[in-house]
Amino acid sequence: MNRGLLFALMGGLASATFFWTVKTGAAGAVALAYLASVPVLAVGLSQGLTLALISATIATLAIFAGIGARAVIIYLAISAIPAIIVVRQALFSRPGNAPGQLEWYPIGMILGWLTGFGLLLLTIASIYALAEDGGLRGLATQMLTTSFARGIEVTPNMEKVFAIMALYLPGTMLATWLLISIANTLLAQNVLSRMGHAIRPLPTYSSFDLPNWMSIALASAVLLTFFSGQIADFGRNSALLLSTPFFLLGLAVIHTLSRNVSARAPLLVGFYLAFVLFMSLLGPLVVLLGVFEQWISLRHRFAKPGEDQENE
Repeated sequence: MNRGLLFALMGGLASATFFWTVKTGAAGAVALAYLASVPVLAVGLSQGLTLALISATIATLAIFAGIGARAVIIYLAISAIPAIIVVRQALFSRPGNAPGQLEWYPIGMILGWLTGFGLLLLTIASIYALAEDGGLRGLATQMLTTSFARGIEVTPNMEKVFAIMALYLPGTMLATWLLISIANTLLAQNVLSRMGHAIRPLPTYSSFDLPNWMSIALASAVLLTFFSGQIADFGRNSALLLSTPFFLLGLAVIHTLSRNVSARAPLLVGFYLAFVLFMSLLGPLVVLLGVFEQWISLRHRFAKPGEDQENE
């Protein structure tokens, strides 16, 4: 067995092992399960797409043998397929302007692919929920009741809380999934770059741009919330998912423009402390900042001339 196949085998088994931990019910098992895509990403970003596919297949077969078909569906949806999407797009390149230079696929476009896959998952869930009482909202309420009210009597007050939470649960879960997928990708790429095994150089994270379709999709999702029933449920939750990339873009703007301030570190610390305290207020403002950036490019207007972009 050559080195690449051995690496793919180890990555697949590691990915399956991380995912298996959920079955144990041990403390921290969920956190390890969230890392299930990292080994596949590490294989792909260092060895290529083919070996990443082999690694994901090995993990899928191991999970099927150890847990079952339902777990395989979950693993493919939240770990394997997103990892393959990232690897496939991240390794695209074309010749640059200078001799020997390569232009790599933009990370904002990769983020767009992941978000699009999240929208696909939400669409599938919405279609599946058509057969459920209350549709997507009813399915989310059932999930909350099963998770939090196991073994206890559900009171009317609890039902009201569950009903409110159910309005945003699918979108919140998908936004969390997207952030975890991004974090796993950054972890794999940064570790590989430090070790000298990454195929693609470490990108400049603070200079990414999003594809234009995402702002149109976000506006459309917000418009859908003014309807009723299943359409409003889909719009509300897709808007939550689509807001996540713009939130990250807004943070990129804040980090870039903060370079114009001498006390940059205290400013950023103060911002993040304020964000933790007033998340419900500052979160939407950061999203709006990301939307404005998409169309008027604040980073290019107000960045210092000739300033080198650092990796953040």
